Amino acid sequence: MPRQPKKGLAYFPKDVDYYDDDKIIDLLMEYGPLGQTIYDVVLCYVYKNGYYLELPLDKLATLIVRIVGNRWIKEKNLVLQVIHYCAEIGLFDKDLLSQNVITSAGIQHRYSEVTVRNKVNKEKYWLLENEKNSTAVISTTLSPISVTETAISATEIDITATEMQQRKEKESKLKK
Repeated sequence: MPRQPKKGLAYFPKDVDYYDDDKIIDLLMEYGPLGQTIYDVVLCYVYKNGYYLELPLDKLATLIVRIVGNRWIKEKNLVLQVIHYCAEIGLFDKDLLSQNVITSAGIQHRYSEVTVRNKVNKEKYWLLENEKNSTAVISTTLSPISVTETAISATEIDITATEMQQRKEKESKLKK
């Protein structure tokens, strides 16, 4: 009996220019590192679940207080304020947040990049219409590239390091 496909991610990419993003700068200016930490914990919960998190905000706030610690967060209202502020600045989708669903176009775009080869049902709460149920196509600025079209096997080029060194030596002897 086959194993159920994994719904969430084991990791998610974080860009190196993450702290240069205007939305993250706004979050840091408003709530400091604590606000960014709350946002990061929410992202981990979202990606652990998939591309959205459907959970009452009060319950999510309680989980975050437990994770970060009540030494740093005195009351869960602060967590709720940060989550709603994230929706105001565009880090979360406002309409879906009002339905206790946390996601955004950015979250879904990163999820789509990581799961490009997986067959994941992306119908519920999917915001990126052009990528809905797409077949493993990575969009680039030049043209879409299909993963199946550009498959390169590692066994096609079977050259060991010693063979490479020998080839270089032969070439240099021929030139001399």
